[in-house]
Amino acid sequence: MRLNPNLMQGVETMRPFKISLDKHSYRVKPTDREEIGQISIRIGNNPVQVNSSNIREIVKDIATNGCSFAPATFHDELRRKDNFKQMQLLPLDFDGTISYEDYRKRAERYELKSLFEYETLTSTDKNMFRVCFLNSGFITDIKGTDIIMRYISVSMR
Repeated sequence: MRLNPNLMQGVETMRPFKISLDKHSYRVKPTDREEIGQISIRIGNNPVQVNSSNIREIVKDIATNGCSFAPATFHDELRRKDNFKQMQLLPLDFDGTISYEDYRKRAERYELKSLFEYETLTSTDKNMFRVCFLNSGFITDIKGTDIIMRYISVSMR
């Protein structure tokens, strides 16, 4: 896990935002369909407010302890696209498409500052990682999140 140094400097003034989090830890990415379904249910049932006092603990749960999360919250606590409520955390997955070092160079060039970055459970030698950006406000339109995520993704590839 690598926390962005800017997080350490500005976390005290960070505005709260919400994600959905499964507190069950994994060391290996689950592949069993039933288990994956249970994870999705637990995620939908557990919206969590992230703030300056708990950000480090939540990032540790996700990046070190292998807890699954959704960057959004959902109406009726059901994790489905048509129940999308809001999203402010914008995660971008790199699945061997570019190296971590190339990502860092591009992020610097575009002046993109992540909130946190970590290797995913399926990673070997930092070839698979996730970068999470924090948008300045929450987005309530799922199409808007798709557009923003595509823009960031194209900039990084």
